[in-house]
Amino acid sequence: MTPVEPQRQVWCPRRPGAELRRKVGVCRIVFTNPDLRAAQTPLAVSKTVDLAQLIGLSTYLFDIEGVGAVAAYGVVRAIAPTVGVPLVTATTSRLGPGTLLMCLGITAAIATAAITTAVALEGPVLTVIVLAGILHVILGAHRPVTSALMPTLVGTSEKLLACTAVTGLLDGVTFLAGPLLAGLLLVAAGPAAVLYATAVLHAVAALISARLAGPAPVPPINRRVPATRAFMATAEVRVTTILVAAQTFVRGALNVIIVVFAIEVAGLDSSAAGLLLAAIGVGALVGMPIAY
Repeated sequence: MTPVEPQRQVWCPRRPGAELRRKVGVCRIVFTNPDLRAAQTPLAVSKTVDLAQLIGLSTYLFDIEGVGAVAAYGVVRAIAPTVGVPLVTATTSRLGPGTLLMCLGITAAIATAAITTAVALEGPVLTVIVLAGILHVILGAHRPVTSALMPTLVGTSEKLLACTAVTGLLDGVTFLAGPLLAGLLLVAAGPAAVLYATAVLHAVAALISARLAGPAPVPPINRRVPATRAFMATAEVRVTTILVAAQTFVRGALNVIIVVFAIEVAGLDSSAAGLLLAAIGVGALVGMPIAY
């Protein structure tokens, strides 16, 4: 007998439109589940608020102190979460990720209210930047806390993959919604209005995540292996870490450049910075189905 040669599987790339429709269908699966919806919504709100505050605070700082203050704010946005987020997420095993997520929303609302007060009273720039650093530690902790929460809310690996796909889709949506919200509010009422609106959004996110409060099982961490050695054990992880660090550097520089270009170079009003950053969000929505 002549052996039958196994058929080779031919990889066919998916069309961007079909991939986008698939992701929309996955969104329906996630957002019809109340617990998954309560976990994903605060994460989307935190990213929307982060970008809206970026435009609002950068515009305010540029008007008060110029490019130097905007650059200092950008540095604090990058460094503060790097130092503070591991400290915050270390409390996950004690509080439970659901309770911690609710506490993050409440604390973010309070911190944003403090920043808004400082801006409205034209307080010291240093105070505004320090408060912004505290806030960005809280915002930076939302994603790892949500990632720790998701496996406790889903029963199958397919649903966990659906949650990951929805997170990617929401990233593109929030990159458009946050700057657009800031630009519209800057036109209507100024930077303080942007911050007031983001404080309200934080409070709403905390209320939504309240249904998740309570202790949740978290897998124990193997403490016999140093975290740094385990994290840097493979070349793939090292390369990914370098790329993420480079992306953070480029994004931080771009945030400063957009504000300076819109106001000082192009001679546009402060809302133009929000619209320019929103244009990047449009690009993210268009490119995401192709990337996936």
